[in-house]
Amino acid sequence: MNLRKAFYGNILISGGTSMIPGFPTRLREDVESRFRERVLKGAATNTSSIKIRVLDPPTRKYNVFIGASIVAKES
Repeated sequence: MNLRKAFYGNILISGGTSMIPGFPTRLREDVESRFRERVLKGAATNTSSIKIRVLDPPTRKYNVFIGASIVAKES
């Protein structure tokens, strides 16, 4: 089973460091660049059906805490 398409299409960033201005854009550009180099072997981006998407919700600074509080509540 190849999950590469799902993983590249749902990169979720979280934590305080992800609040640095321009971080989501830079991350997407770097992932796209490495994807072209290593997966597509330098071919044009539009030759692949895989779309790279970086999700950066406005609450990303607190998502780590929110997730941990859900896990702690269930324990």
